[in-house]
Amino acid sequence: MAISYFITSTGTGIGKTYVTSALIRLARSKNMRVAAYKPVISGFDKGEIAGSDTGEILAALGEAASDVAVARVSPWRFKAPLAPNMASRAEGKTLDCEALFAFSRHMLAQDHIETSLRGAAGDQAIDLAARRSPGGLLRSARNDGGKNSASPADLVLIEGVGGVMVPLDEKKTVLDWIVACGVPVVLVVGDYLGTISHTLTAVEVLRARGVDIAAVVVSESGESSVAFEVTRAEIAQWAAPIRVLAMRRGANGSALAALID
Repeated sequence: MAISYFITSTGTGIGKTYVTSALIRLARSKNMRVAAYKPVISGFDKGEIAGSDTGEILAALGEAASDVAVARVSPWRFKAPLAPNMASRAEGKTLDCEALFAFSRHMLAQDHIETSLRGAAGDQAIDLAARRSPGGLLRSARNDGGKNSASPADLVLIEGVGGVMVPLDEKKTVLDWIVACGVPVVLVVGDYLGTISHTLTAVEVLRARGVDIAAVVVSESGESSVAFEVTRAEIAQWAAPIRVLAMRRGANGSALAALID
């Protein structure tokens, strides 16, 4: 069975994709097979794919940013750099959360799909996502037998959008998405002044919904007025017994090894 995580954060621009990419590279260096997705992305410019979160994830996977690869990793792409409910509204659309949740569960279960999703409920979820995911992506993923959609993975990552409580549509948030996925969370937080309150608030919200927090990762910005290690230690004290990992800028990701060992 694959190791699976949902990577979320306390907000936008904290370092989710930096951590996701580092974890991908670390796993690949250990000869692990990795599947990673950022199903929803806003602020997406198809003329600047390499610099996007999707492009960074594909680079970490060792893949070119082809149209097919971009569509597989990020099926729901919006132009405006806004929360998904607002970004989709700006395009006259609504993010279909049922399809998003079904797509995510399918991808997380891809290493044991026949046993974990067998039965009416599982088939219904897959068929829903196949019909509603952009371009029928999940239908292709289920049938094409390609290495990225059908081969077993040792590590499967779903990266969220924005922070834990970012709205997806008019009723659901990223937190609902996390609960629907049912896998442990890696919570990426900043090192800025004020991060302790933001971190503990996110931890309490996740705990209240029964979410398993695999780790809190403190991502270094290099701009904080507080020493990085002081911030990490304080968060570790208040978030205990959750493990708190330190992700320095420019680091090779070895600090994340506990997540895949």
